[in-house]
Amino acid sequence: QLAACGSVHPQHEACVARWLATGAGRCAICRASCGVRTGAQPDGSMTDYVEPGALPGFPASSRTRGITYDFDDGVQGPDHLEPGASYRGTRRDCYL
Repeated sequence: QLAACGSVHPQHEACVARWLATGAGRCAICRASCGVRTGAQPDGSMTDYVEPGALPGFPASSRTRGITYDFDDGVQGPDHLEPGASYRGTRRDCYL
């Protein structure tokens, strides 16, 4: 059983060991992330910046740190979970 699930789902011990060894680290039933995820990252970029002004709920004198992740479409390599399978790129903006 994996404690990371909101409710505990029964799992085969050998399956859990394989998922954690490959860096998949997700419950097969609810997809909750379990453990530390590792593995190859797709080609892309991460840009960070600081903006004047605060996010809602923070003091007006605060500044906002932003991070933008950009990943192009591609094909999984030999270090990924499904080598040869294509994946869609994405752009994500995060604020701290």
